[in-house]
Amino acid sequence: MKNIRCHAALHRTSRPAASSAIRSLALIPALAVTLLSSCSICRYDMTTTVHEDLSVDRRICAEADSSYLAGDKTSSPFEFALTEPWAVKTLDIPYNADFNGETARMNVLAERRFAPGERLCVGLATGDQEGNPLLSPDESVRKSFRWFVTRYEYRAVYRAVRDFPVPLDSCMTRDGQRLFLMGEDSPTGWSGLELYARLDELNSAFVKWTDANVFEVNLSIISRYLPEKHLRLLDLEREKLFGHVRNDESGLLGMNPREFCIRADEYFVDEPFMSEIYGRYSAEIDSLYAEREKILDYFLLTFVHEVDLPGRIVSTSAPQIGENGAARWKVDCCRLLYDDMEVVAESVKVNVWAVIVTFIVLMGLAWAVIASRRI
Repeated sequence: MKNIRCHAALHRTSRPAASSAIRSLALIPALAVTLLSSCSICRYDMTTTVHEDLSVDRRICAEADSSYLAGDKTSSPFEFALTEPWAVKTLDIPYNADFNGETARMNVLAERRFAPGERLCVGLATGDQEGNPLLSPDESVRKSFRWFVTRYEYRAVYRAVRDFPVPLDSCMTRDGQRLFLMGEDSPTGWSGLELYARLDELNSAFVKWTDANVFEVNLSIISRYLPEKHLRLLDLEREKLFGHVRNDESGLLGMNPREFCIRADEYFVDEPFMSEIYGRYSAEIDSLYAEREKILDYFLLTFVHEVDLPGRIVSTSAPQIGENGAARWKVDCCRLLYDDMEVVAESVKVNVWAVIVTFIVLMGLAWAVIASRRI
């Protein structure tokens, strides 16, 4: 896992200033703070432009490091495969992209055009990003003709991230998740201090949930190698063991099986057995844990997605409309912990030719009526 452990203490030891919480209700949760603190976070500024014939241009801008700009293509800023017809190039004029208060310097561009009816995609998910819902939304574009106007619709559904042994609902209400993860449904009439206290309470619940998942993943893997008497003991002492293992300022996020076994043996001090089992099967245990831990890499990607449609956008699920009239969303896996995320924008374009034709026809009819009355 990329640079996770060195930041695992952050969600417990640091508290944002109240003014920061007031400034942005979309408070980054504990998991996101841990991950976004890493220098390996990848931010992408993506623009989807739908044309009148339903062909689609897609541009994805990223922040490349100096080695990539110098010609080392092994350090690509894109955590997904971009094969032909994707074209990747360096921007002549880099720009700063806003990610809800955080700024990234965009200096590399990947772009391509999708033909009408062609399946849209972000990129080919490979390696640790395989299965990441951010890279495989269900996308569609369509239009409907209404004589005077043509309506265009773009729709994408990003599937929720739910592959965890402990469901988030067990630690946090749905209303709490909506506020904490989506930044929505903020209580009206609350002061900044009251809101900060509520967010801090939700943060504590979220930390407990992340710890519970790390605990369960480690325990389920190691339990495969334990004799029956130790399995019965773990079943009896499960809750107390969890309390002991997580009684640490750094929390459990990033704790590997070896560290977990050491902490567990501190609890079973009279008859430690976990580290011995780990030492015997360490290669298999580490391999199984690495496979389960891959899901954390999903949280290292974040997108700002702008959608531009012909005409004027009249309806959208976007929380923001840019100065250029495009609908704008921020999409990341923290938001997908709550539920599927539906991205929808509808626009209307006036058919000028239809207006002209109608005017000519009406004028012709009017002239015919007037002429008939003169006869």
